[in-house]
Amino acid sequence: YMNPLQLFLVLNVFYFIFVHFVPISTLTNPLYVQKNLQVYSSRIQPIIAERMKSSGMDSVQFEKSYNETSAEQSKTLVIIMAPFLAILTAILYFYKRRYFVEHLVFGIHFYSFFLILVSVGVVTVGLTTEVILHQFSIPAKSVDWEAILEYVPGVAILVYFFISLRRVFGESWFWTVIKSAVLSFSVLYIIFLYRFILFYTTIWTMPTGKG
Repeated sequence: YMNPLQLFLVLNVFYFIFVHFVPISTLTNPLYVQKNLQVYSSRIQPIIAERMKSSGMDSVQFEKSYNETSAEQSKTLVIIMAPFLAILTAILYFYKRRYFVEHLVFGIHFYSFFLILVSVGVVTVGLTTEVILHQFSIPAKSVDWEAILEYVPGVAILVYFFISLRRVFGESWFWTVIKSAVLSFSVLYIIFLYRFILFYTTIWTMPTGKG
C-alpha cells in the first residue's frame, strides 16, 4: 500500500526507534567501532587523534559528541546505499535495458527489507537460539553465536535476492543464483563504503569545544 520511498522512510524511522532499546550498531556506527573494528580503521585513527586534539574536548566528551552526531546523520545517510546497489544491478542486467530508476526502486525495496533484517530479524534469531539452548540444556559456549548472527542474515539476504531477481528480471535459475550471490557479497562492501562516508561526514560536522 506504500510506494518504495514511503516504505523505506517508515522502516527507517522504525529501525532508529528500535536501536534506542536494542544495542545494534550496524548503521549507527559509534566511534569505537569506526576506530577499531573496520578495515579502514588504521587509516582514520590519525584523523580522529588530530580532530580530538583541535576540538578542545577530552576523549569522553569527543566520543559522546561523535556518537550523537553519527546517530543523527545515519538516519538520512543510510539511503545512499540504495544507489550503489542500483548501479550493481544495472551492470548485471545491462542487457535488459531497464531505466536506472527501476534499479533504484529495486535497491530501495532491498534496503527496506535490510532494515527489518538487521533489527527485528537479528534479535529474533538470537532469542530463538537462546530458547532452543535452554530447552535442550545445551551449553551456550558450545554454540558459535557470532556465526549464527552473521550467517543467518546472510542466507536471508541471498534468498531475498534470488526471489526478487527472479520476479523482477525473470532470468534463469542458474544465473539468478550466481547474481544473487554476487549482490549478497556486495552488500558487505556497500556497508563498508556507507560507514566510511558516515565517518567523514560526522567527523567534520560534529560539535566541538571550539565549535
